[in-house]
Amino acid sequence: MGEIVCVTLGIPAGAPGFQTVGITLNSHGETVFVTITSAQLHHRITLDTIG
Repeated sequence: MGEIVCVTLGIPAGAPGFQTVGITLNSHGETVFVTITSAQLHHRITLDTIG
């Protein structure tokens, strides 16, 4: 993960991880807000996307 994320989470620089980015737009296509979720990978994970 990036340096800023690692410092913020208090983990070693370059630690493996993943980020999920969610962007919400209004009816005019303008950005309302952006959410970024970062997590360090400790073990092998499996993600299932439903939808």
